Amino acid sequence: MKKLFVLLVCATIVLSACTGPAPTQKVEATTASVEEPSPAPVSLRFSAWGNTDQLAAIANIVTAFREKYPNIEISEEYDPYDGYWEKKTTQIAGSTLPDVFAIASDYVCDYSSAGLLSNLNDTFAAGTPTADYLTGLPQQALANLNVDGVQVGYPFAGGALLLYYNKDMLDKAGLEYPNPDWTLQDVLTAAAKLSVDTNQDGELEQWGYMPNYLTIEDFDAIMHRFGARWFSEDGKTALSNSPEAVKAIQFLQDIIWTNKVSPRPQDIEGVDCPFCAGFVAMYEDGTWFMSDARDITDFAWDVTSIPLGFEGQQAGGPLLGNPNFVVFSKTQHLEESKLLAAFMASPEGQAILGEARGRMPVQTVGLTAWGSTPPDNIGVIADILATQPTIRESLCVKHFVEFTDLQYRTLEGEILTNNTPAAQLMPGFTQEIQKILDTP
Repeated sequence: MKKLFVLLVCATIVLSACTGPAPTQKVEATTASVEEPSPAPVSLRFSAWGNTDQLAAIANIVTAFREKYPNIEISEEYDPYDGYWEKKTTQIAGSTLPDVFAIASDYVCDYSSAGLLSNLNDTFAAGTPTADYLTGLPQQALANLNVDGVQVGYPFAGGALLLYYNKDMLDKAGLEYPNPDWTLQDVLTAAAKLSVDTNQDGELEQWGYMPNYLTIEDFDAIMHRFGARWFSEDGKTALSNSPEAVKAIQFLQDIIWTNKVSPRPQDIEGVDCPFCAGFVAMYEDGTWFMSDARDITDFAWDVTSIPLGFEGQQAGGPLLGNPNFVVFSKTQHLEESKLLAAFMASPEGQAILGEARGRMPVQTVGLTAWGSTPPDNIGVIADILATQPTIRESLCVKHFVEFTDLQYRTLEGEILTNNTPAAQLMPGFTQEIQKILDTP
């Protein structure tokens, strides 16, 4: 689901950034008049990204929509994630965005402030089909798509960070299984016993712990577990040169190069899934990894919430979620487009998504199907969604895609390779972040 985003949209077309974080107020249902879709034939374009299985699930939801609304013809445009945003940039330039399309949370503010997204506030009006479809959506998930009081999209797939663990490895080492009370210290203590030179050649072949460094969500979570933040609350000031942030980045370097409980980049080069291959005993990743884990047949595994910080700091709440669905502001068929976008988030659509057992639905009815075993400890996800706050600091940070591109380059070029100690790295890194935030 979630490689760090690369700079695409802003390089081709200037999109002004929004001015502040998304409000978290509830979107209240109103009695405002909302036009019903026309019974006359209407043609819509619909676009989404994903792998083969993910797109098959989306196509099944679109098919169910067609059966309910046979007068609405839908032209489906499906792409892999790589290339999706280049295509959208071209469509923006030509004002040919699809009527309804999938959007990543990182692009919501730029697209909204550029006037590309429709206002969906009236779709919550009591007695309308769209309001019925949106009943049951978590308020936090809706708030994550609310820009300055305007609902600009509907959540489709949610997410949370999890600690996946190899039960066979832990059993062999005589260790207890991780649980929600574990801290990073507990993980490091267990990881030291699980990092093994299996063939006695002086090189480790098995490691105890690995976060998925190359996701912005896990990078955020590591920072939060040291009490660090990337930005000030208004999203205008970089805070990544704080002592807490330096400790967080040094932790990443130390587990690889000093404690040696996590593989070096060269140790897993060419390995698509180190956890699946049995190289890593405990692995931090999102719920999107669940479909890969469910294909594992060589060992028993389970999940729990990610470990707390050394002093009990929590950083494992629900994520912003991706993809979401939005309506192009220049659509010629606004009501029909709203209906299709809302149906993607409806209980019926979400049940179909859950049955596919790939992306995690946001509606309870979809989660029930999605969460069937394995793993056994699936209830931990419901606890995360119900009790923990979203970990992302702000939905609307200026030039956020450029920031994440900088993160990715710094991770690969300096942090994971241990080229520069954190205390020396962070001042310059923070200056680069601030330059991005200060760009008009």
